[in-house]
Amino acid sequence: MDRQLLLGLAIAVGAAAAGFIWQDRHYRLDVGGLPADQVAIAHRDSPYTGMTWVASASNNYLQLRFFEMVEGGVCLEPTWAQLAADAKLPHLKPAAGPVLAAGQPDPGTLNNSAYISMFAAGILLNRTVPAAPKVLVVGLGSGVGIAQIAHHFPQAHVEVVDIDPAVIEMVRGHYPLLAWLESQGRVAFVAKDARAHMRASAGRGFDLVILDAYTAGSTIPPHLMTREFFAECAATLSEGGTVFANVIGCYGEQDAAGTWRGAKRRVVGGALRTFRAAGLPGAWVFPVLAAHDNPGAFDPSVSRNNIIIAARHRLSPKAFPEGWERLRAWVPFPELQPGVHVSRQYQLIDPEANTGSTFVPAAWIDAAAPGVAGALKARNPNPGAPTHTHSAYCEDRMQIEAAVAAVRKNAPAGSFLRGWSVVPPKAMLLLRSIDWVQFPRETWRAAVAFAKDAARHDPEGLVGPVDGPEREGAPQSWYMTDAPLFTDQTPNADIVNR
Repeated sequence: MDRQLLLGLAIAVGAAAAGFIWQDRHYRLDVGGLPADQVAIAHRDSPYTGMTWVASASNNYLQLRFFEMVEGGVCLEPTWAQLAADAKLPHLKPAAGPVLAAGQPDPGTLNNSAYISMFAAGILLNRTVPAAPKVLVVGLGSGVGIAQIAHHFPQAHVEVVDIDPAVIEMVRGHYPLLAWLESQGRVAFVAKDARAHMRASAGRGFDLVILDAYTAGSTIPPHLMTREFFAECAATLSEGGTVFANVIGCYGEQDAAGTWRGAKRRVVGGALRTFRAAGLPGAWVFPVLAAHDNPGAFDPSVSRNNIIIAARHRLSPKAFPEGWERLRAWVPFPELQPGVHVSRQYQLIDPEANTGSTFVPAAWIDAAAPGVAGALKARNPNPGAPTHTHSAYCEDRMQIEAAVAAVRKNAPAGSFLRGWSVVPPKAMLLLRSIDWVQFPRETWRAAVAFAKDAARHDPEGLVGPVDGPEREGAPQSWYMTDAPLFTDQTPNADIVNR
């Protein structure tokens, strides 16, 4: 192992230790803004993290959390058994039927985490879409991204490398579909440091490399975000392949005094500059918009998942129109029908304190307080925003008090009812409805439509020239004037940006 890799590993260990000491806490179920019906399915500690599988029937998710960070969520329904019964999905049907332990969830492939909706973009933006994609994933998380690839690309083979064998064991043990895909030879798990594995994979011709590794403190391991590592990723690609990176951060924004604001803004800019310096000049960024985001009034200082796709060929809409046409025409989960898998939950909000209760299943309120439905006022979505989530508000105090009484009466013993004990003076009741089939479709549509605006997202305009005299001598007309270049000698700013 050479000196640069040892340096990267040392920094990664330090970052993980910092997470344990300063920031990370084991996952709690009783926090406002989370579902009141959550249950912990399994928990395990490892030298790298504390991980918990958490399920919520009312919000239709099974999530793997590292401390309090979501590492990917999959919908509980449609179940794997329901998908396997669909004649249009023979590649998800096991010969003898799913084998489950008593009471074990049986999730399928539909994602509950928004950025996972974008995984297919890395394959569709290959110079030529492969019939049997070879995919290398760095960072397993919950495994739902791998399940989504298996759903849409039946001939795909996915190799997953994760430094923590405990994560692999948790996924094998609590996500039956992933264990089955492994038994079929369609997925392979490797417990190893990604830097060493990437070097050993040079020349293997992957069509897609997905970078989705995060420390327990929700930062990218520094040795996995440098020019040298990105060049090693490039060396594993097929001729027209791509690298897909999930980078949490923002573009940032300067105020009138020239002061920058925005969490981890230099991480996104640095990733763009560093990919291009590593021999992948076709980098492009897809900000993942949330429900009610307004593309027309995009706030560049808000931190979010940003999907950066990089390749040797140019990926701009002007240079690669056929790739963008594939993105425009793509429909995630075409076999599933909207309106079938919909979650409905209420939350009690205190506008003066700017706090919200846990979310409770709508069934706890609907029948016992029927007047609430008639008092709701719908919130209109912003033009161009994803429309998978619908919100409505009630400000009628009599109806709110009836709803709170219904929750206290109907909530099963052991439910986490933070924020439901007292009705605030200026209370507001929120009804949130999410269509989980529309969730990936609308996330995809909005991200692709927004990212196509080259005036906002072209790397040249965002971070300017990669390096050298051009950068030193050029007028600083690009948006992010201080985007760093990450190297093994100057590893990434994620530590600084904590």
